[in-house]
Amino acid sequence: MTKSILITGATGRQGGSLIKTLLASPESSNFTLIALTRNAQSSTAVKLKEKGVTILQGDLSDVPAIFKSPEITSQKLWGVFSVQNPGIRASATIVERQQGKALIDCAVKAGVQFFIYASVDRGGTQSAHTPTPVAQFSSKHDIEQHLMSHTGAMKYVILRPTTFMENLTPDIKGTTWSSAYKHIMKTKPIHLISTHDIGRVAGTIFLDPEKYANTAISLVGDKLTFAQADAIFKEKTGTNMKVMGIVPFSLVMLGLSELRTMFKWFPANPEGLDVGRCREEWGLMSWGEWVERESGFKMVGD
Repeated sequence: MTKSILITGATGRQGGSLIKTLLASPESSNFTLIALTRNAQSSTAVKLKEKGVTILQGDLSDVPAIFKSPEITSQKLWGVFSVQNPGIRASATIVERQQGKALIDCAVKAGVQFFIYASVDRGGTQSAHTPTPVAQFSSKHDIEQHLMSHTGAMKYVILRPTTFMENLTPDIKGTTWSSAYKHIMKTKPIHLISTHDIGRVAGTIFLDPEKYANTAISLVGDKLTFAQADAIFKEKTGTNMKVMGIVPFSLVMLGLSELRTMFKWFPANPEGLDVGRCREEWGLMSWGEWVERESGFKMVGD
């Protein structure tokens, strides 16, 4: 009998990478992958269906309805991958809490055996008891606590990735993030990871669940100051990272108080957050590797 896994964020980066990892595994035939999407007709959903993935149209605003769907009730659900993305606005974290906790409760009720929650690192070994002043970090802390205290017989893994490299993509959002990196962090480093690697790690865990059961894992692929990241970026692309001047950046920050809070909170050297160990154990990409392979920026010589 195959193991059925409900994958939230299936058409996004983390869920998509998880699906890719499991489909590429020699054990792929052991899994039935159920991809949750709000639009079953999207190009990404159609491509997943062509690869043999079951597409389930639904919305995390009504998790009980998802678990009552034929795609779920027709078979015994073995696993769940849970990821929510509220953005950086504090008001959205109320919905995030509701969705994250409801997914846990419905999974337990349905007899799910293994649950992976994609959370966020909040200071390495301090993460377990540090909500932080960042609203979207605090909401994930609450969901983690709910998961650990309401699992029953369900086993779980909490993934705690650091700052996404994808926040520094070639668009206005990326420019805003790189500007905050430069103007707020100054000479303090940021810990970075690719969302592609988060999904890949989740896939690896689903392939060997007992090895990691009931643990929380912080993930980091690189640790760099803005100057270091900018130097690597220029080596790869031939140009510096695009940033705003301090005056326009200050004006933009007037409407992004949560982003400012986040960058001011980032700790420089949290205990237990080890780039070398994470790269060795999980094969995580460095910043330079991500820029070259995944970023979408034009490379020198292209």
